[in-house]
Amino acid sequence: MLVGHTQTTPPAWLMLTADLGHLVAASVWVGGVFGLVGEVRRVRPAPPSDPAVRALARTVSRFSGFALGSVVLVAASGLTMGVLIVGSPDALAGTAYGR
Repeated sequence: MLVGHTQTTPPAWLMLTADLGHLVAASVWVGGVFGLVGEVRRVRPAPPSDPAVRALARTVSRFSGFALGSVVLVAASGLTMGVLIVGSPDALAGTAYGR
């Protein structure tokens, strides 16, 4: 059962969509960063000419697009949830709750 202040804020479909997008995008970003760190640690002692290093460079390049998209989605969904919960963009900075 879904509970919490985000689930009681209308319109419920938009809040749920923003909440889900926020969770999925953050998961993709965090999981990708952990995966990249693991690969960098595995490949790190290899010289730059090693095929594994070149493969890692391609992976980092591909992940960069996903990472950018994830950060944009996290920001957009977070802003959407903030506006829905607080009431208006001005209230995000102009009220004690928003701050």
